[in-house]
Amino acid sequence: MTNRINSQRAANRQKGVGLIEVLVTLLVLSVGLLGLAGLQNESLKQTYNAYLESQALFLAEDMIDRMRLSPNPSLYAYDLSEGVNVSTDCIQASCDSAAEMASWNLSDWISQVEDILPSGTGNVEIINEAAGEYAITISYDDIRGENRDADNPKPRRELRIITRI
Repeated sequence: MTNRINSQRAANRQKGVGLIEVLVTLLVLSVGLLGLAGLQNESLKQTYNAYLESQALFLAEDMIDRMRLSPNPSLYAYDLSEGVNVSTDCIQASCDSAAEMASWNLSDWISQVEDILPSGTGNVEIINEAAGEYAITISYDDIRGENRDADNPKPRRELRIITRI
């Protein structure tokens, strides 16, 4: 009989405690899930940034390969303020000179940089022509999912590779 009375008293003391435990568990779980969602969002931003950086690297290596195939790599020197004069499409017709080929390659490369990278620009400069040293610079907007306004413009990332050809 006393066991029965003690179990009834224990049962009376336990009323409502299960609901509080469930609410605390839900609170802890929701805070954890919000933190996980924030980590996922940051992971996506960083993954996209790494993608853009690898694309810039591939484009720079593409220009280096184009220059290596040329008999005169100094024809590939390109300043951002200059336009590329393309007279012949070397895919549709044969290019007669290294200058025409360089002009077409630069035009093709610049259009790829602009198409693949957000606000992408490319530059090829001669550092030391006698030693065959050139610098390929690619810059693009580092957006990473952030909204910017006129007072706080988008930051630019720049990849600069110096090579000997």
